[in-house]
Amino acid sequence: MNARDTMLQIIPLGMARLAEQGRSVTLASLIYHVAGQDSLESCTDLELFALVRALHGYDAFVDVKTTAETGPNVVQIMTVSAREMLQLNNQDAGWLFYRFEYFSEPRAMACAAEAGLLDAWLRMLRLWEASRFPGIDNLSASQARQVR
Repeated sequence: MNARDTMLQIIPLGMARLAEQGRSVTLASLIYHVAGQDSLESCTDLELFALVRALHGYDAFVDVKTTAETGPNVVQIMTVSAREMLQLNNQDAGWLFYRFEYFSEPRAMACAAEAGLLDAWLRMLRLWEASRFPGIDNLSASQARQVR
């Protein structure tokens, strides 16, 4: 999956997470104020990335639920950060997020894509979304392996 497709999936999931956190930002207003467009599809790659950065500013990707294996077939939900998912130490994670937040758009987008940050956030948000369904307190081992 390319960076554009990944961002097109991350943005609605990030918005759903903001709504669950009680924030009143809507996708339409975010697209209008950040990108000056009327839909995600009409945004350029850099405008989509600016939207992802705005979601990051709202902490849409902090402490997302994912899984840790507890047996061959069952996994329990736990909290994990993007730093842990990317298996970075604090110094490397700090430098990555600094570049992501403050470098010019093309360099930051390349940095995020090369580091696997967008893919990591998409996996985290998908597992978070799956964990919200009623009656689900465990995810499958195959879903946990997907994260790793």
